Amino acid sequence: MRHYLLVLMLFTFARASETFILLFGYQLGLDIVELLLLWSALNFSKALTSTAGGQLADYFGRGLLILIGWSAFALTFYLFSLVTNGPELWMVSILYGLFIGMSEGAERALISDYARPNERGTAFGWYHLMSGLAAIPAGLLFGAIWQFYSAATAFLFAAIIATCATLLLRFRAWPGMQNKVR
Repeated sequence: MRHYLLVLMLFTFARASETFILLFGYQLGLDIVELLLLWSALNFSKALTSTAGGQLADYFGRGLLILIGWSAFALTFYLFSLVTNGPELWMVSILYGLFIGMSEGAERALISDYARPNERGTAFGWYHLMSGLAAIPAGLLFGAIWQFYSAATAFLFAAIIATCATLLLRFRAWPGMQNKVR
């Protein structure tokens, strides 16, 4: 569980706030109404796949679904770094939402799998602590890269961190996950 939580914390450094996607849309010239619709579409696409993601995680295993979700996250953030207009932003945002919605539940369910029955509350506390501790500096780092370089560089940096976390998950935490989950 410690390996997973540490890798999850690294992945959280890549997981910039989704409000940066809206800020990027604003920078590309989308008006306020279109930004609100984009935000709604992104959240709708996440909601659309969350139940199916849970079923897939139960069938194929949580670890595999997390690997797919994190890989898709890295890919979509790389694609965000290439976006130059509103329609491209819409397509990548919805693709991002579909994959993130599919894998978020598996991340949390894996905590329940790793924890002993009498320590599940503590395990979820550690999960949220690690995620929370990483979220604030992640947003600051993403914003600083955006400010001093560009939005494309910030998204590309997040994609690289997500790729590193995915590789660590696969090669460091995965052996324990394979024995524990399926």
